This record gives sequence, C-alpha cells and structure tokens, in this order.
Amino acid sequence: MKHQKKRYLSYTYITLILLALTVAIFAVPAFGHDTVQTSEDAFPRPESSYEESDSENILEILKGRVATEPFNLLALIIFICAIIHTLMSSYFIKKAHNKELYYKELIHQGLVDKNSHSISAGMYHLLGDVEVVFGIWAVALGLCISLFYSWETFVGFLDSLHYTEPLLSLSL
Repeated sequence: MKHQKKRYLSYTYITLILLALTVAIFAVPAFGHDTVQTSEDAFPRPESSYEESDSENILEILKGRVATEPFNLLALIIFICAIIHTLMSSYFIKKAHNKELYYKELIHQGLVDKNSHSISAGMYHLLGDVEVVFGIWAVALGLCISLFYSWETFVGFLDSLHYTEPLLSLSL
C-alpha cells in the first residue's frame, strides 16, 4: 500500500512537471510579441484573395485553393481527422468500458492490485471525451501553423480571434 501511494505521488509530480513545461513552451514566447500582420501575410488568408473559380465542383475549388495556399491541404486533413475522431468517440467510450470490466475481473481474480486502475481504459476514456477531441485537434492545428509559418503567426492568429461566443457558452 505504501509503495502504491509513493508511485501515485511520483506520477502526480511527473504530470505537474510536464504541465509546467507545456505552459512554459507555449505561453512564454507569446508574452511581449509585437507582430503586426499586414494584408499580404494575414493568416488565415481572406477568402477574397483566392482566384474566383468558374467551376461549381467543390474538388476543383479545393484544388485551386490548395495550389494557391498549400497549408489549406494540411488544415483540411486535420479537419477531416477531427470529424472522424468525433464520430468515433462513442466507440472509444465503449472500448473503455470493456477494458474497465476486464480489469475488474482481473482484480477479482487477484491478478492485479485492487487499488490499481487500467491505463488503457483511461486512455480510451480520454480519447472518447468530446472536449478532449477538440483540444487534441486544436493543438495539432496550432503546431502545424507554428511549424508551417511561425510562432508569431500562430500567436497573431490567436490574438485575432473573438472569444465572445465560447465565453457565453461557458457561462450557460
């Protein structure tokens, strides 16, 4: 029992250290940035800056926009992955439930410690949580913006967003 508590505390400390490092990596460079975007390097590119396509075929329009701005393909792939992940969230929740039942059976048989928890069940729960799904793919998009363009572009993009609607939904 003492060993389990010690191990739990070490996992807690590791988690807190990783959280602090993540905040330091992503938040510290944002302080004091003085980037002003011009209309030529605005991100995301305004819809009016793309050439008008005579085609009504969505694939032709997408091809033209990807040719103009290759990042659109990467953003589209991330968007499709996020939609697929969202639609699969119920699958992940069911899988987590099955893993928990299996783990409880292992506890009942005495094969694992009764105070332990299934890591795989926890991971499936995490992957099935819709808020986490949005967070995962938002982080992926942010990393891609930072790598494809620059950190300043990403921070400028975040500064340009209006958070009125998300704040309203949080208050309700």
